[in-house]
Amino acid sequence: MGWDAHSTAKKDWEKKKLKDPTTDKLFKNAEVYVKRKAGSVDGYLRMAGLDCSSCAEMLERATGRSVWDGRDWNKDFVIKVNEKANWDFEYEQEQAWAYWSAKKFLESCAKAGLSVSFSW
Repeated sequence: MGWDAHSTAKKDWEKKKLKDPTTDKLFKNAEVYVKRKAGSVDGYLRMAGLDCSSCAEMLERATGRSVWDGRDWNKDFVIKVNEKANWDFEYEQEQAWAYWSAKKFLESCAKAGLSVSFSW
C-alpha cells in the first residue's frame, strides 16, 4: 500500500464522480487542466484525492508541512496552507504531472472547503 491523500468530498464510486455537482465539476476541471499542462495526472485526482508519493513530495515542498506525520488537515488548515503555499520551485519535467496534480488538488480542496487526511 502506498501513500494517499483523501479529501472529505462524498464519492459515488459506481458513477466515478463526486456526489456534489459543484465539487465534481471542480475536480473534473482540475483533472483536465493537469492532463493538458503535464500530459498525465494522478489517477485519484478526479475523485478528489491523490495516490502517488511523488505528489506527497510536491505538497511538502510547496507547503513546508509533513504529509507523513499522521495529522489530518481540517478545512480551515487546508485554506490557510493553500494561501501560504509556495509553488515557485523547480522540478524535473517528468514530475510535472505530480507537481500539477498536487497543486490543483490543494487549490480545489481549499476552494470546496474540504478537509484532507493521509494514509499509507
